[in-house]
Order: sequence, then structure tokens, then C-alpha cells
Amino acid sequence: MLALAAVLLAFLVLNANPAKVAEQLAGADLALVGVVVGLYVLNVGVKSLRWYVLVADRRIRTPLRSVALYFVIGQSINNTTPGHLAGEAVRSTLLKDATGYPFGRGMASIFLEKTIDTIVTLVLAIGALVLLSTVLSHEATAQLLLSSALITALMATLIVFVAYPSGPRRAADWTFRRLGRWASEETIAGLRRTVDGFLGTFERGTHDISRDRARAATATGLSLAIWLNEALRLWLVFLALGLNVSSELMVVCATLSSFAALLVPIGAGNSLAIAGICALAGIDAHIATTASLLFIMTSVWLSVILGLAAMAVNGIQASELLGRKGLSALKDGEGTLEGPPRP
Repeated sequence: MLALAAVLLAFLVLNANPAKVAEQLAGADLALVGVVVGLYVLNVGVKSLRWYVLVADRRIRTPLRSVALYFVIGQSINNTTPGHLAGEAVRSTLLKDATGYPFGRGMASIFLEKTIDTIVTLVLAIGALVLLSTVLSHEATAQLLLSSALITALMATLIVFVAYPSGPRRAADWTFRRLGRWASEETIAGLRRTVDGFLGTFERGTHDISRDRARAATATGLSLAIWLNEALRLWLVFLALGLNVSSELMVVCATLSSFAALLVPIGAGNSLAIAGICALAGIDAHIATTASLLFIMTSVWLSVILGLAAMAVNGIQASELLGRKGLSALKDGEGTLEGPPRP
């Protein structure tokens, strides 16, 4: 996937004229670029605070510093792997290892974080598209609204599937029946206990966290600030290149491109989506491409540097994280907050 991402970025640059892209990058306002970087670092802090709000519990100590470092590590892994899933498991595992916080409950907090993110981004995107409908062509508006509708349907399906344990349990049962053809009964029984324990912890964690209205409201408010910050950063990137664009368009680009990032890592998905949306809005290809590249340089690529720094602070090596045994986190993932898994 990394090779595919590199190829897609190269195609994007070649399609937009490499000489003009290089010229635009060289002429960017460095002071504004510095502000964009500063806003990204601020956003990382706000995202870490949001996760801290979701995992905070009086029964176990979860220091904000540790939560922030684990979030940064997880985000850097997410941005270099497709699906944005590996980093989530890593940060939950790190939190469990350091504090005893149950792995399933940590994943439940991340599931709620992603659910809130999905709702906020889609509401912002659709609202901005409505405001842009008088500016964009009918064809462009229709394409973007259709894309938003498809994303909404897909994300709603995923959220419902994960939120209700009967779905994952049926999927697990189906998988175990197939595995029974090749694995021993003892192995299957062990895996079943592991998955049942995780799903039980995940279910209780999701219920406990989501029913806390103050916590959910705080996380939602922080999510709104996060995505408005993303739109502001993208607007400043265009301004650094000498183009003052519509703030509503930047909201659409920042929010919808986040879903493209799930498919292609290292920012290639973001960059392609931003360039494509800007093309629909009539912005020159070389400026849109340059802005999209500068945007991911000051966010996605920067997150990798921050992640490596966080690993160094924690004394963790990347190879150690990637070599972690995923199921080991599940086996003892009930931690100190939960009782025994549900049957």
C-alpha cells in the first residue's frame, strides 16, 4: 500500500505539471506555513485531550501525558498503514500495559471517538455543501453530495455493525466454524474465550462511556474544534500559496478527504481527495495539487516525526510495536475496571 500511495502521489504531481508544483512550493509564505504547523501541533494536543476525556475513569489512573504520547504513536502508525486500525490497537495496548486499562474498553473509547468524528465531519461537509450550492456548478454539487451520501451510508453501516455485539459475535462464530476445519478444538476454544472476553469488555465500555452525557458533549465539542482547525489550516495553506479560497470549500475538502485517508496511507488519499474536490470547484490543478501536498506535509508526514519522538520518549522501538502479539492484549484485556467476561 505504501508503494501504491507513492505512485498515486507521483501521478498527481505529474498530472499537475511538476515544474509549476515545485515553483509554487518554493514561493510559499513560510510564515504562514509555520502557523499551519503550529495549528497542527495544537490539533494533536486537542485530539489527545479528547481521548483522555473518553478514557478518564476514577477507578484507574490514566495520566494525560501518557494518553497523549500513546495517541501520537498510534496516529503515526495509522497514517502509514491503510484502514487506520493498526494504530488504534497499538495505543490501546500501550495504555493497557502502562496503566492496566482494559484493552476492550480502550477500543470502545476509540470506537466512540471515531463515531463522533464521523458525525461531526459529515454534518460539517453537508452544511458547507449547502452553502456552496449557489457557487459550485449543479454537477459538482451533485457529485459531492452523492459522495457524502455514500460515505454516510457506509459509515452508518459500520457503526451499527460494531455498536451492536450480536453482529460481531455472529461474524466471530462464522469465522471459528471455518477455522475448525484446520485448527484443534482446544485452539478454537481458546480463541473463542479471547474474543468473547474482548467483546464483553468492549460492549460494557461502549455503554458506560456513551451514557455519560457530559463526557460525550465534551468530546463532541472538541471534535468540532478539531475539524474547524483542519479547515482553517487548509485555508491558510492556500493563502500561503497566494490564493484566498472559500472557507466553506475548505470545510468540504478537510472533512471528506479524511475518509479517503482510510483507503490510502501516507496522505495520498487526503491529497487526491483535496485536489479532486478543488478541481470540481474550478481551482487550477497545479495550485490544488501543491496545496494538497503542503497540507499533508504539515500534518500526515509531520505526525510520523512526532510519533517517532513519542516512541523515543517512551523508550519504545517501532519494531517492538509492530511485533506485539495482538491477541495477548485481548487475553488479559479485562484489566481492573471490569468483571469477568459475559458468557
